[in-house]
Amino acid sequence: MKIMKKIVFLLVLVSYFGFSQNPPSIQVIGRAVHIDKTPLFKGSVTLSAAYSSLPSEAITLTQMREKYDAVLKNNGLSLAQLKEDKFAYEALGYDKEGTIYEFETTSLEAFRKFMKSKSFGIQRLQFDQNITLDAEEIALLSKTAFANAKEKANAIVQGMGMNLGKIISVEDNRNYLDEEIPRGLYYDKPIGHYQYEIMVTFALKDD
Repeated sequence: MKIMKKIVFLLVLVSYFGFSQNPPSIQVIGRAVHIDKTPLFKGSVTLSAAYSSLPSEAITLTQMREKYDAVLKNNGLSLAQLKEDKFAYEALGYDKEGTIYEFETTSLEAFRKFMKSKSFGIQRLQFDQNITLDAEEIALLSKTAFANAKEKANAIVQGMGMNLGKIISVEDNRNYLDEEIPRGLYYDKPIGHYQYEIMVTFALKDD
């Protein structure tokens, strides 16, 4: 009986160490840069005296609208070109009356005019550019990103006495097809800049 117990115990150990360990592998992120030539610019601002120490009766929302519209017109736009969202402002929970205005355009020049239109009660909420990738662009970016991942993986395993084997998996890193991908506007990145990423896992093999 003791001998049988030892045999069973040995079989369990062999099974555990023989099948539970994963083969050696390396996981890397491959990148490719895409420049969208026609991004959709989106901006939103609040119009309210919430950020002012003035009492509510000092200036009305109607007066702030008129002042803001005058500034927009001076910059070549108008309040009629903006979309108002009162409910979104209410969701912010401010005590003082106000509203939110949103602006969308594919024209960088028009968006610049919107960004520089400043008036009493105007506070910036968000200024973004939205990138869209089609199937052809994703196919090209995936090819470039995979080549980058393979080059990086090879560089890492050099000197370790190992080589890259077959591809175990490829994971998409939130790259949407035919959907808007919001990206901020950064001073150190060109307009339309998007970094496409995939995660690739390679098996490793000895020389």
